[in-house]
Amino acid sequence: FGAEQVRREKMYVGDGQEWNGIAVYPDQPDKRVEVFWFEEDPKRVQMIQIHGEASQWKTAQGVSLGTTLVELEKLNGKPFELLGLGWDFGGGVTDWKGGALQGLTMRVDSTTVELTEAESSQVLGDQTVKSDNPAMRKANPSVSKITVILSLPEPKASPSPSLFRRLGKGFRIFANSL
Repeated sequence: FGAEQVRREKMYVGDGQEWNGIAVYPDQPDKRVEVFWFEEDPKRVQMIQIHGEASQWKTAQGVSLGTTLVELEKLNGKPFELLGLGWDFGGGVTDWKGGALQGLTMRVDSTTVELTEAESSQVLGDQTVKSDNPAMRKANPSVSKITVILSLPEPKASPSPSLFRRLGKGFRIFANSL
């Protein structure tokens, strides 16, 4: 990638925690990828994440940052369940209900749509909500974070620029490459 395209950083991973990792394309929000290792051993990738409003990255199924709730349902082939919006774990998909997106870990955030008090009580906070709930549809959340958690038994090779291409092909995670 070139030294100017890779930078060690402390990055937020959720629930008030920051981990040391590597940001690939750190100054290009639409290309940025964050890579974390088991115990900071670069031979054992633990997690890769993208987050924000838009990205050039997408999953093999076509999901990217900005994909809407309705688009997720279409790609999944059926409604799914997620955590209520507006808190630390808010918008995290909890169950794809056996759909085509089974196994993906992602989170949606809502736009600034005004909801009634009754609608808010249906979709906000620490609760599980169905994606086809009318109040959730009105909130119109879209994907804001995609996390790929890897379980690698023993490293076979050091990470290299082709790591993302191998992951994209081998794990069917990312559909395009750098």
